[in-house]
Amino acid sequence: MFSRRVFEILASNTPVVSSQSLGMSNFFGDILTVSSDFDVLKNGISKYFEDEQFYKKNRLYALRRVFENHTYHHRVKEILTRI
Repeated sequence: MFSRRVFEILASNTPVVSSQSLGMSNFFGDILTVSSDFDVLKNGISKYFEDEQFYKKNRLYALRRVFENHTYHHRVKEILTRI
């Protein structure tokens, strides 16, 4: 489980670094930097600052993932399909 703000942050083209969450891992896999290990989080943050190409690609990939799969349109469509 995780907050809607993760989708909103990604939709605003901003990388996410967070403590471990099964929901975020299931929805986004390795697009996000999530861990319970301080060193993993520290290295993930550092990579965004040290590798501009990684920073840009990661943001774009996450942004696309949200708009292609996780908008309210998708959620309403899923609800209507199930009922």
